[in-house]
Amino acid sequence: MKRFRDERGSIVSVLILLTIPVFVWAILITLDHSSAIGSSDINLQQAVTQGVRAGTMCVDKTSQAYNEPLVEADTAHMVFRQILARNLGLDSTTLEPLERSGIKAIPEYTFIVYNGSDNPYGVTPAIKYSNYDQDGTLIAYNGFPQEFAIYTDDIVLDSSDLTTTLDSPGCIAVVKVTVPNIGPGETETVRWATAKIFNK
Repeated sequence: MKRFRDERGSIVSVLILLTIPVFVWAILITLDHSSAIGSSDINLQQAVTQGVRAGTMCVDKTSQAYNEPLVEADTAHMVFRQILARNLGLDSTTLEPLERSGIKAIPEYTFIVYNGSDNPYGVTPAIKYSNYDQDGTLIAYNGFPQEFAIYTDDIVLDSSDLTTTLDSPGCIAVVKVTVPNIGPGETETVRWATAKIFNK
């Protein structure tokens, strides 16, 4: 007795059954990749924003006492690095990625503390830090308001396509990280944030 009269139909059915898992796998990988990229972007933006805000809260006590609050630069930079490390799973001293971190290498960053002018409290008027220059380099200062041009690897006193303006003392940072893709390769992600002191 013949089991199948027409074997052509059964071959098509078998091929369809074999391709279904491939399509399901492709959809799951696509969704997982989108989720991973979105999650790393959100975590990076949150880390940069929190770090800049925390740094801006490092107000010099003497200037605060005279109701002219200015950001204490070295403390602000240290706090920014600590917040970045805590949020992104990095070593708090070297910023090397820890095992649980989704980042592949030490983040590249530029962090500026801008107080705008000379002051009688001994607070640095304007300084730029980076992952390459943790001691900081003094930069020009021209009072307020001051425009800053944001680039993927630097912040300069200027205007560009992406510009932010400080009209009171504050901090600005741009951070670039490399995250591994689910498949082969890696992706660079850049986020920036700014915060300033509100003094009434």
